[in-house]
Amino acid sequence: MEPVSFEAKLPKVYKNFNQPLNPQLLKTVLIGPPNAGKSTILNNLVQNEVSIVSARPQTTRTRIPGIMTHDEKQVIFLDTPGVVTNQSKQKFNRELSTTPWTSVDEADHLLVVLDSTKLINNTSHAEDFMFERLKQFEKPATLVLNKVDMIEDKQIIDNLIQENLVKYDHFKHHLAISAFNGIQLESLKDHILTLTYPHDWKYPGHIKQDASDYDIVQDTIRKEIFDRLTGYLPYQVIQKNVGWHDEPNNGALIIDQELHLPSKSIAKILIGTNGKIINQITQEAMMSLRRKFKRKVKLYINVKVDKKKL
Repeated sequence: MEPVSFEAKLPKVYKNFNQPLNPQLLKTVLIGPPNAGKSTILNNLVQNEVSIVSARPQTTRTRIPGIMTHDEKQVIFLDTPGVVTNQSKQKFNRELSTTPWTSVDEADHLLVVLDSTKLINNTSHAEDFMFERLKQFEKPATLVLNKVDMIEDKQIIDNLIQENLVKYDHFKHHLAISAFNGIQLESLKDHILTLTYPHDWKYPGHIKQDASDYDIVQDTIRKEIFDRLTGYLPYQVIQKNVGWHDEPNNGALIIDQELHLPSKSIAKILIGTNGKIINQITQEAMMSLRRKFKRKVKLYINVKVDKKKL
């Protein structure tokens, strides 16, 4: 089997495309605790499945660029892994705890996304940690209070906004929204577009995401894994691409993937009775990749037990 090509791992490069007469640009980062709804907001604004949406925390592991273009204005969004306080020595957690802050440093504007239900129930300590870290920056920001459709008392929503606005000196605006139900998303979009400044576009107007084919495949398969495994099990799956080539006869993209697990018991759960779960993961991921790549894709997934400690 041929390994994934170097080109497939590279984001697309766009040069010499037509710029509008008066191009404007903004680079913004969505930052917030896990499961605050950042990926749902991004996908809705861009009108494309750029980032994994899951009820599980930490399904977004890398910076996911999404592009929204409207008239002569272009906004580049980066969705980031949720801000975590866990400073575990494991490589996985180190990456998750550092990536958001690299993105913040590169941004023109921040969208600080908070889950209103967790603020009420005080079930997350990541907000305090995040605001403490944000003090190191002087980036203008918008406070986005998400999931307000789950709170009936408007006064509670107003109180939450005021309580959090004082935690960062550079908030310029705030909005209470529901990304899931589309409440105030148009207002958020309109607000973001007012923040653009004169600058050439980075992408042609029809582009909605900037990710390598390899990253798209990895994220698509990971989403299906997270949708079907419970508890901590999906976090123990290590994906490895072992084959990537075009079929000579019909031009189909052939992808071979291995899913490595630490024990036979977990492997059995992932495979399912008579292979039901792994077959569902394979079929759903393959259909999704066909839509994204707009070509025929054949996906093969094998489950392996790795005796080495993950």
